[in-house]
Parts: sequence; C-alpha cells; structure tokens
Amino acid sequence: MSEFYFPAEWESHRATWLAWPHNSEDWLGDLEPVFASYAKLIQELRLVETVELVVQDLDSANEKLRSFGVELGVNSKNLNIHQIKTDRSWLRDSMPTAVRREGSGEIIWQQWKFNAWAKYPNYSLDQKLPQQIAEISGIVLNQAFRRDQQTPFVLEGGAIETNGRGALMTTEECLLSDVQQRNVDCSREEYEELFSRYLGISKTIWLHSGIPGDDTHGHIDDLARFVSADAAFLVYDEKDLNFSKVSRENLKRLRAAKNAQGESLEVMLLPVPKTIESQGQVLPASYANFYIANEKVLVPIFKDRADDVALRLIDDSFPSRETVPIDCRHFIIGLGTIHCSTQQEPACHERL
Repeated sequence: MSEFYFPAEWESHRATWLAWPHNSEDWLGDLEPVFASYAKLIQELRLVETVELVVQDLDSANEKLRSFGVELGVNSKNLNIHQIKTDRSWLRDSMPTAVRREGSGEIIWQQWKFNAWAKYPNYSLDQKLPQQIAEISGIVLNQAFRRDQQTPFVLEGGAIETNGRGALMTTEECLLSDVQQRNVDCSREEYEELFSRYLGISKTIWLHSGIPGDDTHGHIDDLARFVSADAAFLVYDEKDLNFSKVSRENLKRLRAAKNAQGESLEVMLLPVPKTIESQGQVLPASYANFYIANEKVLVPIFKDRADDVALRLIDDSFPSRETVPIDCRHFIIGLGTIHCSTQQEPACHERL
C-alpha cells in the first residue's frame, strides 16, 4: 500500500501556482491578449485562494499586471510574486504534482522528470523549477524513479487525472504509443505500479487517444475529467471523421470502466467548438481544460455556439461552485489553456 494519496482537484487548495507568460514564440509574437486572459485568471483565483505567481522579470511583470487592473504591493491580497526564470509558462507539466502523505495529511511534491513533451529543445530552466518551488513553498520534494530506482520517471501533470479515491485516467497515446518519448520500454504494468507507488492509485483507466491538435501526445486534461468519485466528462465528437472513431472507442472504454471501489462511472459528453486553426495547424481547443478552484470553476470559451452548452454542463456538475468563463481564443494559439497553465497546492489536512 502506498504511503501517498493523490487528492482530487476539487479538494481544498491553499494556493494555485501560475507563471506569467513570456515566451512570445508560443503565441506567434502576440502576447497582449494572453496577458489579458492571465490577468482575468489571477483576479478570479485570488478571490478564493492564494495565487503564487512566477515571473521572469519583477518590474516588467508588475507594470503589466497593473495595466490590467491587478493590484499589487500593500493591496496584493492573496497574491505572491516570485522571480524565477522559466522556459515556458505551462506549470501543470513543468511543476511537481502535490500529494498527501497518508495519515498525517502532510503535502509532498512528487517530482517527475520533464522533457518538454519530447518536442522542444529548450527546457533546462523548466527542469529546475520543482526544486525552486519546493524551496519557496517549504514542501518536501520527492524524486520519482522507475523500477530500477535510478532512472527518473518522465511524466506531466496534464497526463494524469484523478477522482481522489484511488482512480486515475490517462491515455495510451500519451504513455504507451510509439510516438511518445517519455519512458522508453515502460510497460502498462510498470506505469500502473508507478502510479500506485507515487500517487496511491489502485485503478488506472486507459483511454485510447487524445483530441485533435494536441501536441502533448494525448494529454488527458483536454479529453476527460472527473467531476466526482463516480462521474466524468468526456470530449466527444461524431462530426470530425478522424476523431469520431477515437470518440467512440474512448466512450466505450469509459462506460465499461469501474472506479477503485468497483462502481461504474456516469459518463457525460462535452461538446467541441468549431475547429480553430493557426498557420494551418489545428489547435486543441477543449472545454475539458477547465480548472477547479476553491468555490469556482474556470472554463475556457472560444466565442462558439457550443460555449453555452459546455458552460451549462459544467455548471450543473459543480452546483456549489461559480462557473467563470475565460475567453481563450488567443490563449489556445499556445496549444493549451487554463488547466495547462495552473497547478494546485492542496490545503494540508487529513484525508477526507
């Protein structure tokens, strides 16, 4: 039995970690609309929990934040700013994942090796981030290794989704397919063993593939999300000729799946917005990339007719939280949105 417990995102947070965007190449040189989305995220989050904001340059970030109406200095309630150099701002993947130690409720950061999704050469600064976050937060950092206890375990937070009761969802495309280059020769059985060891997972649900345009090789947080111990959203599209087959296979698997307690899952289908492209590339626009904060759910929208449907479904699934839409039409050019940008630090208490 693992000494760790992976809390669900809807459990109480002490803080949300964000990194102010600076790599303009990720957004085709136009960061101003992205700054507006981030400022909205910060303003909404700091109403319900602390925001720990990582910035490249303190002065320029402060100036830009003030221009968007984010109060700083003596008025910076629930906002702490840290000057740390990073390659990119996708903290869901470059940061460690928070777990609780069984019994004590102590928070531990599980550090995965980050290799920039085996896509980009510049990630040396992001690899240093876990140690810096651990020092700032005062939380113990635990390095995850593979079976040999020598090879670091490569993983990103966007690749895993939990219901907080021992179940985890991921995709075969992300972790088992030939295109991914994370953990060479790592079998399904070894992944499940590692999920058990470092996250306390006793049930892994393997979906097939991710959504179109996803350059992470099928991250789960664009595809399927738990909303309770026995219910989950799945992005589903019958209109896209290529994705329709994947949608049907993912739906078949999720409907057949059981949680760690042997219970069937209620599966709810999220719509997709119309295809968004940039420079001929399909972008991974997904309503599943929402973030569950204390008292709020922050949802990406794309000024599409499907927005209202998605917002209503998500609102109905979180009746005790306010559903807040965030315009992500430009945000998605960077190939991610709200969930990709955030990483939660749970509050420290006994397991629920």
